[in-house]
Amino acid sequence: MRRVLARAAAVTVAGAVLAAGACSGGSPAASNLPGPPAAARPSAPSAAPGWPMARQQWLGRYRMTWSSDPSFARSGLLTLFLRPVTKPKVTVVPSGIMSVFGGDATTVLYLTRFGHLGSRAVADVNVGVFTSPPVGAVQLTTFSVASHTLTLVFSASASRPVEMRFVRYSADPHP
Repeated sequence: MRRVLARAAAVTVAGAVLAAGACSGGSPAASNLPGPPAAARPSAPSAAPGWPMARQQWLGRYRMTWSSDPSFARSGLLTLFLRPVTKPKVTVVPSGIMSVFGGDATTVLYLTRFGHLGSRAVADVNVGVFTSPPVGAVQLTTFSVASHTLTLVFSASASRPVEMRFVRYSADPHP
């Protein structure tokens, strides 16, 4: 039987700590998450919508080429696309799905509410579905238009941050 992986994370962005999480199935139980209780975490300031570069430069499908923690992510896939939403109003929003394959678990993260604090790009992390309450964030730390390479940082409370590098192999987000 597959083991369910649940983690809580914190990403420091412009002096604010944002909670982040991941799981390979089911919802993580708050009492099982490492780190300080949610009430002890400072809330993040509001980010400006979108990432600070043109959408066509980063939308598409990516393969993981490197991870700082192979037990969490030996390989992975990232798809960044535009998702239609109907509430509170009809619009199209940037979204993503990141699947990482570790030593004994597959972790699926849903990226929503893309935003930036100055030049620092962030996205909320949801577990289960796009509409579930956000459990945290990832931070885009580097981006190269020339090589279509991006690096995301995912940090877990009580452990070191996991940095993951991805290279775009298709500008089309649809398989």
